[in-house]
Amino acid sequence: MFTAFLPDKEVQIVGVEAGGVHGPWLPDGSRTDKHAATLTDGVVGVLHGSRTYLLQTPDGQIKETHSISAGLDYPGVGPQHASLKATGRVDYKFATDSQALDAMRVVSRKEGIVPALESPPRRRRSDRSRVQSSDDLLFFRSQRFPSGVRPLGPRCRAPVPRKTEPYTPGDA
Repeated sequence: MFTAFLPDKEVQIVGVEAGGVHGPWLPDGSRTDKHAATLTDGVVGVLHGSRTYLLQTPDGQIKETHSISAGLDYPGVGPQHASLKATGRVDYKFATDSQALDAMRVVSRKEGIVPALESPPRRRRSDRSRVQSSDDLLFFRSQRFPSGVRPLGPRCRAPVPRKTEPYTPGDA
């Protein structure tokens, strides 16, 4: 997603990662491990033979992570994001689980799609940032088949279809 914009230094790029329940810090300022904000709170280490940013203990043990989205629940990042953070080309922020659910509701109601939980945090962070009206914003968005959202129904406070047709690869 970022690659096409990297050479243009006029483009400000912001990445948003899974902040879990509260992000790396609780409301009282104390630290918590119930997140997957590797680029916000991680340190350089080695995992699976790759040197990258990780969520790990001071003695190098990998920490358990948390995210409402299973796709973002991982203690490390790939080489491109590690490099972009190290060089400062991308500014990384986090969005909490509740912010992701709130953004999911907004996207579902305003845009008529049920987004995958990996996408709404980006929308949530942009809503909170100070963006001038002349700025252009681009969001990477992915859509989720409704049956994948059913377990979230009570947490989303949004209508979720009760009955769906089986998903067949290639259906859009």
